[in-house]
Amino acid sequence: MTPKATTTYPLKWITPDMAVGYAPHSRADIEALKACGIEAVLNLCAECYDLNEIEAAEGLEVHWLPVADEDAPDSDLAQQAIQWLNGILAQHKKVLVHCRFGIGRTGTMVTAWLLDQGYTLEDAQDMLGHTPAKPNSRRQWDFLDAYSRSIGKPAVKRPPDLEQRRSRLGRFFRKYARMNDWWTR
Repeated sequence: MTPKATTTYPLKWITPDMAVGYAPHSRADIEALKACGIEAVLNLCAECYDLNEIEAAEGLEVHWLPVADEDAPDSDLAQQAIQWLNGILAQHKKVLVHCRFGIGRTGTMVTAWLLDQGYTLEDAQDMLGHTPAKPNSRRQWDFLDAYSRSIGKPAVKRPPDLEQRRSRLGRFFRKYARMNDWWTR
């Protein structure tokens, strides 16, 4: 008899019925989710194109909204996902929201859902504070700003530290400008 494999999948509960996390890496992770009562998954991974099929084959109800890393969903598709979440939660099912690492895309969609439920941005940030899940890119913050206004909420502003971050492309553009100066001489 072999010992049963264990997993340390770290679910982080946002509400009694909604948790966030990273993309399950194994069947043991999926079994651990199910053992915690998870019955449904909002999968935001564009790069793990068949994970949604694996999750569904393991008996989970899945809504797949593929979003590229550090990007934000289309507003209409996000609204459909929020309606799906509301339907799942109305059935008193526990749901996991995840992207690959459970950070930016996960935090963005859960924040949008919380705004839709009537919470403020500050409430959402407090509720997600014990998790790594948080909007992480300018596109995600811009999405939340547009989404909040579309549902009649106050505009969401980017955090000041995000405004101060330098682009990774800065060196490229400076080098391009120097090359352009050289060519035009």
